[in-house]
Amino acid sequence: MITTPDAPEYMPFGEHFFTVLQGLVILVYGLTTIYPEGVRPNSAETLDDYDPTKDVVQKLYPFFQDVHVMIFIGFGFLMSFLKTMSWTALSYNWIISIWAFQFAILSVGFWHQVFGDKPFARIEVNLESMILGDFGAGAAMITFGVLLGKANLQQLMFLVFW
Repeated sequence: MITTPDAPEYMPFGEHFFTVLQGLVILVYGLTTIYPEGVRPNSAETLDDYDPTKDVVQKLYPFFQDVHVMIFIGFGFLMSFLKTMSWTALSYNWIISIWAFQFAILSVGFWHQVFGDKPFARIEVNLESMILGDFGAGAAMITFGVLLGKANLQQLMFLVFW
């Protein structure tokens, strides 16, 4: 990579910044989340004829699917028509959406426990929390559209965190 002396460094925190952050997210998810009985793969063998989780999935999955497609395909390809930011916009969209999705699930679960009546417990990763994660990613993508071309990837990650 050829750089000029006045060009800013693209990765000020190093090239392994995102790998280390993703490793931390995997560790946090392993320590603080739980998957309820209806979403585990081995729970399909023990389901009765009537299962309330089937009703929840049949009602909520279309919402999840629509919002998920809007976040990962709609916003990404909406900004890919720009001449100067075409493929960068698409790849930044996917990276930032995934981070916002993961972080929104953790933060919404945490704040629901802080202001809820339930005591602190592990955060459930279910269809409802994933829909809320998609809405968190949607909020980040709206802001991303304003900052496209003006912020680098690490600045966008800082934005997602806040």
